[in-house]
Amino acid sequence: SILGVAVTGDSIVTASEDHTLRILAATDGSCRAILEGHMNRVRCVCIMPDGRIVSGSRDGTLIVWARDGSHLRTLEEGPTDYVWCVAALSE
Repeated sequence: SILGVAVTGDSIVTASEDHTLRILAATDGSCRAILEGHMNRVRCVCIMPDGRIVSGSRDGTLIVWARDGSHLRTLEEGPTDYVWCVAALSE
């Protein structure tokens, strides 16, 4: 099941129950990348103004991903339970 969606330009990013995110082409829905790194359901996703992707999971972590889907950083400080929502603020 898809639990979260973020859209930017020509891409759609989905957050899923299977612990992954997927970057899809907005034009035809083809999968460009599967992002793996969370240990539980990925509950939410947002896209930052600079194109980085931030995901939050039921494992209590936030992960920052590069625009191409490569893993940049895992943030484990702070939330210790579920992460239910993430949001991007403009500069």
